[in-house]
Amino acid sequence: MAEFLPVGLELDGGTVRVSIWDGQKPGHIPGASEFPALVGIADEQFFWGAEAQKLQLKLPDCVLTLEECLAEKALIGAGLPIYTGAVLLENYWIALHRTLEARLEMPCSIECIAVPWQISYHARILLSNSLNECCYTERTHVVDSAACILYQYQHHTNFRFRGAVMLCHLGAGGAELTLAKLDSDTLEILNSVWMPDCSAQAIQNELAELCLILTRQSREQLPHLLQQLRYQFGALAAVDGVTLYGSAGPTEISRQDVLNALEKRLPRLSLAFEALCTDAVLPEEGLGGVLLSGALAALPGVEDTLSPVFEGRPIVLEGGSRAADGACLIAAKRIIALPPARSSLLLNCAGTDCYLMEVDTGRILAAIPHWATFPIEVEAKELTRPGAAYQVVLSTGEHELEVVPPGPYLAEGAVRLAVMIDVDHNIHLQTVQKKSHYPYN
Repeated sequence: MAEFLPVGLELDGGTVRVSIWDGQKPGHIPGASEFPALVGIADEQFFWGAEAQKLQLKLPDCVLTLEECLAEKALIGAGLPIYTGAVLLENYWIALHRTLEARLEMPCSIECIAVPWQISYHARILLSNSLNECCYTERTHVVDSAACILYQYQHHTNFRFRGAVMLCHLGAGGAELTLAKLDSDTLEILNSVWMPDCSAQAIQNELAELCLILTRQSREQLPHLLQQLRYQFGALAAVDGVTLYGSAGPTEISRQDVLNALEKRLPRLSLAFEALCTDAVLPEEGLGGVLLSGALAALPGVEDTLSPVFEGRPIVLEGGSRAADGACLIAAKRIIALPPARSSLLLNCAGTDCYLMEVDTGRILAAIPHWATFPIEVEAKELTRPGAAYQVVLSTGEHELEVVPPGPYLAEGAVRLAVMIDVDHNIHLQTVQKKSHYPYN
């Protein structure tokens, strides 16, 4: 067991979920498994989580969401100092980390964070850098939420699909369709598509606008209605409707209203689903099944609404912390010396089509598509060799990208400069320059 506990996070809209490795599986601490993704500055004092949520009601201009921090927005303090998004993010993670260690009464390390697919490469780097203070190993890895959900499902279910699996993640910020191949050792992402207009947030906006029209209220009431709806939206999983209060009196939003709004989006989901299956190279067994997760998946009846898209009822994945749990599994795998699968590697190549190349011979061991945006366990074409040097390179041009993470997944190697002339794997090696050395554990 490691000297500190591995921690996985999920950034999902306005929430940060926390999952901690308890020695055998991901676990959750009552009162410390979910935090508001808000950070604020007032009177030169830093506020985060629930405290920032209270501050937001009094001084909304003094509070930013973490997604706004990632978009490089800033806050200006009373004495005119500027707090950049990077500084605010770093303070948020440090405060969260201290809270966890105080509750656990032992060191913990935030090793992995799951994020929505649309977050840019630059924002992922900003996230990783801001989390470094909370990571006792090399750096925190940034992972797509859908891939984390599949990773968690793969490790905690006895049911195995034959062929490919489609994950429809109906998250707060958008819907993501992810086509993947699962087996006992590897998770391979075949293709993904992002649909922001199918998000829970887009549906909430539509329903709030509908309330204004039905009650003939002014648009000034829209932020007030939206705030109420977002606070009460999760309750629709248990009750048929929630009441919103505006200047014209109360009005009700029902669960069926949400399902009707989702049903309007079925043609776009169907087109995206068909395009994914057409463009990807499916296994011989074809598509074995469809999984459903996310903010909208908790609503009773959502699987019946989506059945026409997938030509059958999808399997609803219960539990709102699956992405955080998947991130925690990856965190545990990084810290604890688990035996790697034969001829499998962990690769990190966010947002870029590239290849893993053995520098001395020019062998291509694995092709990594741009949607494999986290240290994913990928089946290599050939085995790695102890003592060899490996480099991640783009399909064309001269580049030095992040090397495969050190540890038991990669033989002893050095980072070297290489040029790939074309996509047919013709390699030209320039001056070989040793940059760093990773011991084989």
